[in-house]
Amino acid sequence: MLRRKRRPAPSLRSPAPGIGARALATVNSSRNSGARSPRSSGHCLCEGVRYEIAGELAQPIACHCTQCARTSGNFAAMAACRTVDLRLLSSSTLRWYRSSDKAERGFCSRCGSNLFWRAAPGSETFVAAGTLDPPTGLRLSKHIFVGSKSDFYDLTDGLPQEREG
Repeated sequence: MLRRKRRPAPSLRSPAPGIGARALATVNSSRNSGARSPRSSGHCLCEGVRYEIAGELAQPIACHCTQCARTSGNFAAMAACRTVDLRLLSSSTLRWYRSSDKAERGFCSRCGSNLFWRAAPGSETFVAAGTLDPPTGLRLSKHIFVGSKSDFYDLTDGLPQEREG
């Protein structure tokens, strides 16, 4: 396999939209709830986008909104981190799609992997939990937008459910 020459790592700091105070509280409260300790890493399927997270990740949430279903093919398990803690190691294939007037999604333009979600304005980014390198040490914490979930599956894990986000 031919390896590309590494470029300097770009930053996600500018612009730095995120999901706001609610996610920041989630990240802060996760420190006492078994969230993975600092220094996580991950990548897309083709490894065109590689990243590391210097800070902590919140326990993932399962989002069942229509947009997550359309971009991932099912619900999306996403873990919040501080945008300043997220560093891209390679990103030549990373593209951002503005999926609404409030949010955008980062994906790999080569393999199509759904990687990131962020809202504007703010300082947090959600990372697709399935793109994290194992072991993650994370556990799904709740379901959101269950009022929009598809009809081909049931939620029977006993986790908290929110009709909206």
